[in-house]
Amino acid sequence: RAKTPLAQPQRRRVARAIDAADREVVADHGNYEVCGEHAQRLGPTGWLVDELVNYYFNLLQERDAALVAMEPGRAPCHFFNSFFIPKLMGVDATSYNFAGVKRWTKRFDLFERRMMFAPVNVGNMHWCLVMADFEKKQVRYFDSMGASGQNYLNALLRYLKDEHQAKKGSPLPGDWTKVPTTRDTPRQMNGYDCGVFATFCAHYVSVGAPLEFSQRNIPHFRLRMMNDILEKKILM
Repeated sequence: RAKTPLAQPQRRRVARAIDAADREVVADHGNYEVCGEHAQRLGPTGWLVDELVNYYFNLLQERDAALVAMEPGRAPCHFFNSFFIPKLMGVDATSYNFAGVKRWTKRFDLFERRMMFAPVNVGNMHWCLVMADFEKKQVRYFDSMGASGQNYLNALLRYLKDEHQAKKGSPLPGDWTKVPTTRDTPRQMNGYDCGVFATFCAHYVSVGAPLEFSQRNIPHFRLRMMNDILEKKILM
């Protein structure tokens, strides 16, 4: 449904939000808030900021909860926010600190999840996505510019091993594999759309959809993100 065109009233509402004054609150939901200065980044050439990515990942979490409620037996996903990776790896992604994120899962068992997603802000210049697939026993990286993300894969797998040992008292079971950016990962053709690509990789993968989108879909996805933020839910 991500590619479904917006109706004219939706497009007008989205346009007003993107044109809002910097400090005007255009949407708030739970612990998340988007102001005009953030919404403006969903204009044609804006680089996404934490406020947009985290708000939308929260909506992905809520969509997943709704799908679980509708489908008995469906295992849930978990969506960390953009601060998880810096807490785990440092702001420059050159260190490792399990203690920094150990309490992030105190209210749930990560290993009862189907998938886990975390946005990656590389050098405050480029958005990517890292995820764990607990059914396939894989850690995967998605980079719309094609980098492998090996250091993030290494850190995430190490985290899973430490998390399992800390919470379960035993080594992480199974033979896990690290999957760097694959050839079919959609690629950006400019220097500013990375955040939209990373977000929609999570959007698609979390519901088992193939990554059948490309650069030509991104202008619409920007409007779709703003509409979903305003509606406080993702169309299912």
